[in-house]
Amino acid sequence: MKLYDQNNTLSERHIKADKNADERVPDQMWLRCPHCHQLLFTKQLTQFAVCPNCNYGLRIPARH
Repeated sequence: MKLYDQNNTLSERHIKADKNADERVPDQMWLRCPHCHQLLFTKQLTQFAVCPNCNYGLRIPARH
């Protein structure tokens, strides 16, 4: 039996998405850099809120 004759069982499976997943993710956990559009984890940002990919200075909120 050749590789391309085998059934692809992974693509035939149905994956059920958790509809409540968005409720469990805290707000402002991920940010998107407006300059390079890189998705950033907020804990990776330094105290100066600089994008590690393009060195763009993100806005710093007053309560930061």
